[in-house]
Amino acid sequence: TASTLTGTNAEGASSSFARADHNHAFTATTGAEVATSQSTTSTSYVDLATVGPSVTMTPSASGKVLVHLSGLIENDTSGHVAVMSFAMSGGNTQAAADEFALSTDGPIAQRIGGTFLLTGLAAVSTTFTAKYRRTSTGTGTFADRKLVVQPMLT
Repeated sequence: TASTLTGTNAEGASSSFARADHNHAFTATTGAEVATSQSTTSTSYVDLATVGPSVTMTPSASGKVLVHLSGLIENDTSGHVAVMSFAMSGGNTQAAADEFALSTDGPIAQRIGGTFLLTGLAAVSTTFTAKYRRTSTGTGTFADRKLVVQPMLT
């Protein structure tokens, strides 16, 4: 038996994620994306003009989730960094932090991604939202932003 989860992102595009119901370590995966290229000059984590992407889900009883981030990221000033992270709100809370972030240096846009394991979460509805900043100088620009959250069973 298989199941499919379908969601819609902030720009109205839909995505589907399928899983087979056999020995696996994950429950339903939730994902969203924002294709629009937008920028910030903030040195603190902020929302861009189009907030997100964001997903709302409930962690499994294991309290573990994998958070996958990716995007096309650049800082227009050589030697300075653009950073993409995520915050949690609702049943579990966490501010965006460099510990759970993607970063790239300089004026050449790079497509990067990373996966972060979170543990100790309560099994209550939680919203994960991508956040953005740059370091000391320049403008951080972010496009093709993706956020996927996978609750783990074990």
